[in-house]
Amino acid sequence: LAQYIDDVHAAVLPSWYDTAAATWTEAALRLAKYPPVHHVVKAGCFACIILAVAEVVARWDPDLSLRGVSRAVTFSVVTSGLLVIVADWGFSQLLILEVEGAQSA
Repeated sequence: LAQYIDDVHAAVLPSWYDTAAATWTEAALRLAKYPPVHHVVKAGCFACIILAVAEVVARWDPDLSLRGVSRAVTFSVVTSGLLVIVADWGFSQLLILEVEGAQSA
């Protein structure tokens, strides 16, 4: 049983999991680069971007007429879409740093 647990631990957790991090920020970055955590953080970030942009655009003009609602919705969708693309690029850069670091080691 102990051998099985060790094999599962080695297969599921990355090799850097057992190493002590120099600082808490380094430990947080290592955890953020672990794929399941990375995707959960990324999805949460995307949802926050979409909700924040929609909230800002909705509150931009408190006297918005019915005629202007479609413009506000379109502006909100386009702006949040662009910000999500930029955020996705940033998350990809985070993973690329992990790949480059693993190849140089």
